[in-house]
Amino acid sequence: AQLPQESTELILCGRGFIDYNLLNAYTSSSIILKFNLDNTALLAEMHNADVFILPSLSEGFGHVILEAMAAGLPIIATTNTSAPDLITEGNEGWVIPTRNTSAIVERLKWCIENKNVLFDMGMNAAATAKQFTWEKFRAGIVSFYENQIH
Repeated sequence: AQLPQESTELILCGRGFIDYNLLNAYTSSSIILKFNLDNTALLAEMHNADVFILPSLSEGFGHVILEAMAAGLPIIATTNTSAPDLITEGNEGWVIPTRNTSAIVERLKWCIENKNVLFDMGMNAAATAKQFTWEKFRAGIVSFYENQIH
């Protein structure tokens, strides 16, 4: 509601339990709900987006951030996600405090005003995502357990 409606469209994608009663309070012409998309459709949504937002209260590592980065999207995500491990502030996106709506609005307004920079940020995000391979992830787990034994 704090963003210019003529230049803002929120596409909310998700899977699993969905609280439609909560979401119905926020539906408008600028909010589109798309749930239980297959991987191809979800990737298409990412490719059509300008920025990916994950305002999670608690997410653990949150591989969805890496997926969005690999799709070339700048990220806005909270400190309670994998964002602090993945994002250099202003390079691939931003890490914002949890429960801070004004931080989300501030970053989105910046994105609207600086849309020409988002492509480069998305390319930075994609390059960073390439560093986080499944092989590296598995090796890190093995290393962790090996260090616990010794």
